[in-house]
Amino acid sequence: MSATPKYSRAQLSAARKRRLEADRRRRTQEEAQHRRQIERQAREQRCAGDRGEGLTPATQALADLDAWYQALCQDPTLQRWVAREVAALERLPRAAAAAVRAGDHDLPQRLLAQARTEEQRIVALAETAQLKADCRDGIAQDMAAVLADMGFILAPTRAEHPDQPATALILQAEKPSGQALFISVPLEGEIWYELHGYPFIDQTTPGGETKTTCATALALLDAMRARLAATHAVIVDPIQWAGNTAAPNAATTDVAPSIQPVTNVTPTGKRR
Repeated sequence: MSATPKYSRAQLSAARKRRLEADRRRRTQEEAQHRRQIERQAREQRCAGDRGEGLTPATQALADLDAWYQALCQDPTLQRWVAREVAALERLPRAAAAAVRAGDHDLPQRLLAQARTEEQRIVALAETAQLKADCRDGIAQDMAAVLADMGFILAPTRAEHPDQPATALILQAEKPSGQALFISVPLEGEIWYELHGYPFIDQTTPGGETKTTCATALALLDAMRARLAATHAVIVDPIQWAGNTAAPNAATTDVAPSIQPVTNVTPTGKRR
């Protein structure tokens, strides 16, 4: 028998999240430095081609805009999270080129200033999304480590929708006895669990409600919660069972993710 319990939320401890945020800021700075390097190289190539004619302030601004856009297109973090926003910014070098052809020498420089503002905006969006992904990845990795320590054999962690960076990560853990646990760790929101091979039973409360419960499964998940908090600084909220009356103030969701089992479980209990 199986049932689908859920935890309302999971998060990294405040101290661990601060470390993760500091690491993300460092990487964002490194990515910005790399974009500036790409800009310089692109600008030098453009200027070398125009060496005989010389550059006016307008054509220099156009060269800077072209180099700026090339750098955005080559940034993997921006392409992962804000590719559409980056593509939309091609309008700025195009508008600058049209202005130069029309003899408007002021607009390209104004567009260059606008470009820097737009870059700050999309970088902030990508940084926020990447930080959420870093938290998701850390939680999934730590859950896999704890389950391996608890005697489970784990299949490789996989993305529920591989073509979507904001997708949930799916863990599949099994025991030789046939008991299995499937976990969906989203970018944000509730973590869902499916348990198979555990003795779930339906009980009727004095109020007439039917609740599905399993002491063994509950003990397993509580043990995992305790280990995550003690050894990995991952704080998981108390369990809520899908189909049961939710506890007061518990976060809820209407639809559980689809967790499809895979068969390539490693014999070592570790992810490949």
